[in-house]
Amino acid sequence: MVTLVHDLPGSGNTDRRRASVAAGPLISGTLGRIPHVLVVDDDPATLEAVRAVFVPAVAVVGVPDVYQALDHLERERVDLLLLELFLPGASGADLLRRMRRSCRPALVVALTHAANVHRIAPDVSVDAVLHKPPAAYALRTILAAALAGVPV
Repeated sequence: MVTLVHDLPGSGNTDRRRASVAAGPLISGTLGRIPHVLVVDDDPATLEAVRAVFVPAVAVVGVPDVYQALDHLERERVDLLLLELFLPGASGADLLRRMRRSCRPALVVALTHAANVHRIAPDVSVDAVLHKPPAAYALRTILAAALAGVPV
């Protein structure tokens, strides 16, 4: 059992939720494919941090804006979307509003430097919030939850 810490929508408090995720490798023989993570962030350091945690076991693709993210989501099955909410041009919140159900990843996680993202962007609906730079154990736990179909 791993404890994830993230902000609750509309509160200044932190919620501790437990995700029942078996320890061990992220990729099981029953998955039958390489997990796919999409990082939407205009900061290359974020993409490199995520790649350092997952590559080569996980396909990690980075795009710098909402339009490229939408295109990628239409073409590829994505298990985990890591999304900076405050992007130049269209925002991460815009991406969430534009995504169709058919291309929505198993889990959507906001990446931010903001202290309380739900106060700044109250209409944003994400499964979890990670502060930048994201911790390796949090990334691994969230991907394992996405692959197991366990909410975080």
